[in-house]
Amino acid sequence: MFRLSSLLIIIFLFSCSKENEEEYFDFLECNTENIYYNAIEAERSISTIISNKCAGCHGPNSSIPLDYNMISYYNLSDIVYGIDPNISQMPPMGHPQLTDCEKEKIAIWVNNNMPENE
Repeated sequence: MFRLSSLLIIIFLFSCSKENEEEYFDFLECNTENIYYNAIEAERSISTIISNKCAGCHGPNSSIPLDYNMISYYNLSDIVYGIDPNISQMPPMGHPQLTDCEKEKIAIWVNNNMPENE
C-alpha cells in the first residue's frame, strides 16, 4: 500500500508543469468560428480570455483598467494589433501568456467588428 501511495504521489508531482499547454495539445484545432465578447460557450468568448489573462493587472481598480464598455474599437484594435507573438510584453513574464489560439481569436473578433453577444 505504501508503494502504491508513493508512486501516485510521484506521478502527481511530475504531472504538474508550467509548460505551454499548446505544446502538448497541438493536435487540437483552434475553433475561431462565431467568436463573441460574451458567448454561451466559454471557448468562443473573448471575455473569458480577458478575464483569465488580462483582468488580473487591468481590473477595475488598476491604474490601467481594461473594460470593454469603456474603450473604443480603435483603442482595442490597437491593443490587439500590438500583440507580437514573438515578444511577450502582455501579459508580463511570470503571468499566464496568451496562447496562439487566443491571439488568433482576438484578432478575428476585432476583424469581425467586435460582436458583443450571440
